[in-house]
Amino acid sequence: MSVHIPGGESVCIHSVVVTSSLRRSGVARAMLRHYLQHLSSLEPPNRPSRVLLITKEALVPLYSSVGFDLVGQSSVVHGVDPWHEMVCIPPNK
Repeated sequence: MSVHIPGGESVCIHSVVVTSSLRRSGVARAMLRHYLQHLSSLEPPNRPSRVLLITKEALVPLYSSVGFDLVGQSSVVHGVDPWHEMVCIPPNK
């Protein structure tokens, strides 16, 4: 997940950011569902075969709730808390 590959089969989500006053109101979940639906609607060869992200442990339930599966702890080191890799396989239309 560290290099851009034009025409690659994966999409990597870098950040999901919601203003503090709207957190825990369903905004992030709605944005993620909409984006995943959009990716699923793309025609091959533009439709990715998977969507990847890394997250802190506290946000694993958020991503799980929209279809991501936990892969395991990431090799990425940034800060003191470990990162976790997650993957989502977008359904076909």
